[in-house]
Amino acid sequence: MKALLVLVAVIGCAVAEQCRSDSDCSHVQCDSSTQLHCVYNTCTCTAPTTHKCQTQRDCAYLMRWDCPRDRRHCIDGLCKCTRF
Repeated sequence: MKALLVLVAVIGCAVAEQCRSDSDCSHVQCDSSTQLHCVYNTCTCTAPTTHKCQTQRDCAYLMRWDCPRDRRHCIDGLCKCTRF
């Protein structure tokens, strides 16, 4: 069972759509509550917020936000929470 999980994880990483900008993300589909972004060269869906930022650090230290710190990003001047 563990071997199967590892295999699925490896395939998922290999298949993940690579990008340099949001416009490169043509195969990833997000639901209506999220937005498509290129984060660390990987296409991902992000949950929008109204929290303004200049750097990722601005988002990392927000206290009243239900998003794990390792999934917080500053994109286009707003904090976003990635879905993976």
